[in-house]
Amino acid sequence: MGRLIKAFLFKMTRDIAFRVVLIIGVGLAFLMTGLFFLMDLAMGSLSEETGVAIKLLSGPNMLLSSFNPTDNFGLAIPIALITFVCLEFSQGAIRNKIIAGHSKFRIYGSLYLSGLIMTFTLMITYVSTLTILGTIFGGFNLDEPVTSMTSISNLLGGGKVDGYYILQYLLVATAVYASITAFTIFFAALFRSVGPCIPIVIIVLMVLSLGGTLVSSFGELFENDFLLHAVKIVDPLFAITGGGVEYNPDTLVMHIELETFVASLTNNAVYAAGFFLGGAFLFANSDVK
Repeated sequence: MGRLIKAFLFKMTRDIAFRVVLIIGVGLAFLMTGLFFLMDLAMGSLSEETGVAIKLLSGPNMLLSSFNPTDNFGLAIPIALITFVCLEFSQGAIRNKIIAGHSKFRIYGSLYLSGLIMTFTLMITYVSTLTILGTIFGGFNLDEPVTSMTSISNLLGGGKVDGYYILQYLLVATAVYASITAFTIFFAALFRSVGPCIPIVIIVLMVLSLGGTLVSSFGELFENDFLLHAVKIVDPLFAITGGGVEYNPDTLVMHIELETFVASLTNNAVYAAGFFLGGAFLFANSDVK
């Protein structure tokens, strides 16, 4: 399998489309930095009127706002994965590997592991660029509140973050993108065509993100604990899109509640394993032309 992964990565690093996506990620990070800077200027008067410090451009805020899979660069990653995997089929690379004697399970496993490397290469490039720019222009002060777009819309200040919250969020983000990669490669290997794959993946991610947010909001509004517990268990994006965040009443330091944190790690692991095993089974029993 090691040789299969090396072959995939060799092709990936020389692929023009992959390089373009990397450049787009870096360019988008600069664009978002400029946008947040302008928004901070515009929010200055609002901060004075409400007495709430609203600051978007900072290292912690840029770090924590850059992982949302349905925001900005997040959607570019599954699209890049779909394109690359589908090309492996259309250009005959997968067929040649089968002819060379590699088992279909090893081929599918190499696709997933290579896809993980591709996913985290793109994401780390975008997140690190955005965080560095945010730190340069806004500092990396954990004593300052991190302000989310949701809290701005509600005219509420954000909460403070510490190393524990950042660690929680990074662990959840890692689990989320591992399951998104498995989900994306499942459909790319199933349809082997960009046309149906991209809409399916994007629509599912948008529904999960929006659905979790709506259920969380209305569940709290109507005090419906069943809905909240259900969405925590089944929605893999719930924690990374802001669900389950609690504040320490004394320090206002944020953390992801334990139930949501454990549920997010668990359901993403289950989804990743399910889509990987399901995809490997279907691929092993399919004809590759």
